Amino acid sequence: MKLLKIRISGLVQGVGFRYFAYRNAGDLGISGFVRNEYDGSLLIQACGDPEKLEQFCKRMEKGPSRSQVKELLIIETGLCNDEGGFHIE
Repeated sequence: MKLLKIRISGLVQGVGFRYFAYRNAGDLGISGFVRNEYDGSLLIQACGDPEKLEQFCKRMEKGPSRSQVKELLIIETGLCNDEGGFHIE
């Protein structure tokens, strides 16, 4: 299991992005969290199978229909244990 920190910037707050991330994480069996940051970006911590994480990142790069993703920064932080679900902070 791999652990990623993903920072997404652009028009990503107030457009349903956190629920979009939550729903897609559930579909792919990814655990972790998503939260709004004070600078207008989103932070996602995602733990899961490397192939599933790759699919998740591709979905986050596109985002929900009302969003406009400007930048997706992915940092691999190592290995993780399944945290037991994905939640919105």
